[in-house]
Amino acid sequence: MIPIAFKFQARFPSAALVVPSGFNPDARGGVAQDWYPTRGLNCDNHGERVAAVLPDLEDLVRREQTSLGVPVTLDIVEDLGHALSHRAISLGSLRLLQGIYEGRRATLH
Repeated sequence: MIPIAFKFQARFPSAALVVPSGFNPDARGGVAQDWYPTRGLNCDNHGERVAAVLPDLEDLVRREQTSLGVPVTLDIVEDLGHALSHRAISLGSLRLLQGIYEGRRATLH
């Protein structure tokens, strides 16, 4: 996600991208790196583990909405997995543009 973050930053210098490290502490109890426990992860329990972390993610988005003073959105692209797609990048660009234009004052020309 870092390359696309740099591209957004170049095009929208006042935009902020929040990418949390994770919610699940590592095996030694250190800094959270994973969003959910990966030990014993398999196809059968993957969805369950993602669903379990969604309340934490929602809390993070709500905190950012009340702290960054700018609109914050959480858009989920169904069946995308852990990747970027043209649709996800387009949606992110749309959200940035909406935030820019909604925050503008009307001007006369």
